[in-house]
Amino acid sequence: MEEFLIYLQGNVPYLIITFLCSVLTFVLRSLKSFYKSKTVYEQSIANAVQSILRMDIIEYYQKIEKQGYCSIYDKENMKLLYLPYKELGGNNIADSIFKKVMSMETKEEKTM
Repeated sequence: MEEFLIYLQGNVPYLIITFLCSVLTFVLRSLKSFYKSKTVYEQSIANAVQSILRMDIIEYYQKIEKQGYCSIYDKENMKLLYLPYKELGGNNIADSIFKKVMSMETKEEKTM
């Protein structure tokens, strides 16, 4: 037992360093796991928002086609849907729809 205590006394700095390295490794692995799961969660939300925006862009385009004209408000609304969609990595479907809407002749909204 005395030999063990002498051994411990001579190696205390090494034991402390080993303990601290173990704790640091545990903390870093926990943080990595936390941020990885958060990234997956945030990407899932971004994908859902992108999907909703794509659906809204298509529906809004269909509304514009049905009404037979494009007002300045329609173009502004389309731009407000398209820009965030594109920021989230949107594809060519919305690109072509956006270009069609922006190239349409602008007419005043019909009043009832």
